[in-house]
Amino acid sequence: MDSDSSTSKPSLITYQTPEELLGLIDEQVQCLNQVRKIHPLESLKQELQNVEERSSKLISIATSYIGVGYFVSFSMNISCYQTSERFCTRLLGVK
Repeated sequence: MDSDSSTSKPSLITYQTPEELLGLIDEQVQCLNQVRKIHPLESLKQELQNVEERSSKLISIATSYIGVGYFVSFSMNISCYQTSERFCTRLLGVK
């Protein structure tokens, strides 16, 4: 047996970038790189998290305002009713 055939060299592994694997042309790669510079992945994730937090805060604020608005409206209606009743009884002289 030949010593060269028993000890084979490992094959050369070539690594490809995601752009090469996708088969993007140079213009597409340049556009992708510009977008990555403007919007890095971490900042996009942070922005998404901020939007989710803001929307949940807005919903809770809107819910509390609706609850407070309903309560204030209800209490104002009751107080207006009582005020007009008092005014009528005093106007008519009924105690």
